[in-house]
Amino acid sequence: MGGIFGILFLILGIIYLVILQSRKAVKMTSDSIKFQRIAAFIIILVAIVIIIFSAITTINAGEVGIMVIFGKTLDKQLGSGLNIKNIFADVVKFPVRLQEFTMSIATEEGERYGDDSISALTKDQLMVKIDCTIWWVPDRNNIPKIYKEIAKSIYNLKDSVVRPAIRTALRDITAKYTFVELIEKRDQYSNDIHKLMESLVGNKYVFIDKVLVRNILPPESILKSIEEKLAAQQALEQKIFELEKAKKDAEIQKVQAQGIAEAQNIIQQKLTPLYVQYKAIEMYEKLANSPNTTFIILPTSTSGAGIPLILNAPK
Repeated sequence: MGGIFGILFLILGIIYLVILQSRKAVKMTSDSIKFQRIAAFIIILVAIVIIIFSAITTINAGEVGIMVIFGKTLDKQLGSGLNIKNIFADVVKFPVRLQEFTMSIATEEGERYGDDSISALTKDQLMVKIDCTIWWVPDRNNIPKIYKEIAKSIYNLKDSVVRPAIRTALRDITAKYTFVELIEKRDQYSNDIHKLMESLVGNKYVFIDKVLVRNILPPESILKSIEEKLAAQQALEQKIFELEKAKKDAEIQKVQAQGIAEAQNIIQQKLTPLYVQYKAIEMYEKLANSPNTTFIILPTSTSGAGIPLILNAPK
């Protein structure tokens, strides 16, 4: 649009100068003619500046410029940096960076608000919900063709090509796996989806970088069965733990009992009558050295040993 205005201003300025040079301008004073000429030159100068700026455009890094003239898209595309363009062309900037497309059960996580996960039927006839993220990028060498034939913006391209492709690929590949296989062979499952998506979008000038299967949710009935199985397994593990603990406790008590029995056996072997008599004499000697204690030995055996009778013991 800027180029058109520039051309109009230039034409207007030239016409203005031609009028000033005509015979009608002879009747005007010299000062008036001089002023009118200055005004005409200013108009022409402004027109030239507008035309120059209309022929220059800047494309940011990670973008490609598409020139559109009166609704027609040119095949030539503009790279990042400063570019010279047709003054009549409008430039549409199209991103060519790596894009992310997420479909999630989380309300605010996916591309659309609410549950945007994909429901698919497995080989064993279970309806599962799948969260996934796709990394993709438009073919930077065919952006004008994308603009002319497929989508006017990166958002249109995502909705019209990437979204239908991932939904189709996910459902087709999921039907080849059982639920258990989806869990155990997730990498292979993701690679199969990737390959099918590439074949689906190959003629749409879109490259699939990676498919990330983030979450696979089984039906509620399966979830309940899994929870019950886990609860039963945990209860069994708890009982096994308690049984093992009881066995360990019994072993400890057995070892302790054996130790006590062995200790008592050793003591019984050492407690001979002479050894007991010897220990009694040692105790009597200590009692004899006490000033506050009077004791009398009462013989109870032929050896003269006896139980002491303690008198005047301190309270």
